[in-house]
Amino acid sequence: MSGALAGVPVTNGSTRLPRLAIRFRPGADERRSLIEADVTNPSSVAVLPVLLEVSGPSGIVERWGPEGRVVRWAQPARGRWSRRGLEVLLGPELRSAAMGPPGRLQQAATLDLAMLSPLLPGSIDRVQVVLPRLPEPGDQFAGSVTYVEIDPERRPVYVAEREPDRLRFVLCTPVRELASNQDLLFMPASELRSARISVRASPVSISRVVG
Repeated sequence: MSGALAGVPVTNGSTRLPRLAIRFRPGADERRSLIEADVTNPSSVAVLPVLLEVSGPSGIVERWGPEGRVVRWAQPARGRWSRRGLEVLLGPELRSAAMGPPGRLQQAATLDLAMLSPLLPGSIDRVQVVLPRLPEPGDQFAGSVTYVEIDPERRPVYVAEREPDRLRFVLCTPVRELASNQDLLFMPASELRSARISVRASPVSISRVVG
């Protein structure tokens, strides 16, 4: 039987806060039983989960987000301020596991940035994790999500011109409005540590387990 829970929608002025729901997907054995967690954004602004956490009878099941064990919704990046404005260091070399010691460009990138993949208004994102064991009747699972609003009118958000074919600094321009076709979104990493909001879901009990 699937268990489900949802965070109660809360009003913040005219903005509805994101909702969190988790479900148990039973399997025949521990290799197939899952916990799924959905984050829904019904608000009028984009949001970015900083930490989504699901816990069970033995403690933390999984943690997702830029501060979680599974990195999601934001990736660390580096950049700098120049006379042209904000520049972010991009290039295929940064994705190479064989990258050597920091070179001149890496040393010049002294600003901590976050590359964003926010949840736009009306969107939903799902994560899942395989349980280490089959839960037993009476086991409880709970979830919480801590997030920040990604509102260009209140926070500095930038978009890079394009992904370069070699390592270099790429100029970023301020974003006035977020859109689904914006892939290279950045903001100072410090922004993810301010004005956080949390939504906590009530525990759900597993009444029976079906394989």
